[in-house]
Amino acid sequence: MEDLLTLSSRIPWWIDLILIVVSYVGLHLWHTELAYQVHLYAQPTPPPKLANPMDGVNVAVHTALSRAPV
Repeated sequence: MEDLLTLSSRIPWWIDLILIVVSYVGLHLWHTELAYQVHLYAQPTPPPKLANPMDGVNVAVHTALSRAPV
């Protein structure tokens, strides 16, 4: 960490400014893409339409078992 601080103090201030802007934009784009991918996996599946309500018990059990952590 000390070496990075020494390096950044030796280069001109305008290069530091360019690096700050590029880092901010790059990290922001990476974060939004990561958040988008996590959001896609976090979407719950809608419950199925059932003619007999007792069929829902079987579906609920299988759904819960399929989502259980291994």
